[in-house]
Amino acid sequence: MKRLTTDNPQNNTEMMLNRVFVEEKEVWLRGLGLTDSDIRLMDFCKWHCIENKCAEIEDICNETLDDFGERMMDCEDCSISLLYWFAVGFAEVRNRLKKYEDGIIS
Repeated sequence: MKRLTTDNPQNNTEMMLNRVFVEEKEVWLRGLGLTDSDIRLMDFCKWHCIENKCAEIEDICNETLDDFGERMMDCEDCSISLLYWFAVGFAEVRNRLKKYEDGIIS
């Protein structure tokens, strides 16, 4: 079976399967930061919350990862919150699949 996880996606399918990843216990989005750089999910969501006026910059810029995660999980009827939920879930699944493909777990 062909490996599904990669840290260097070469085409759209590989990017789709590897856009969201975990690094140092944080969720990251590949290529969605400024100048196509990787960006932490928390920073991506904060930026969009501020842009869409979902939150005041003073309210969210000093929050810790755990506090921000709680805010996103509790936010109702918010597309950024849904993105956060999906991205965290997908990152966890990808991380487990990567460990399986690397032979760390069976």
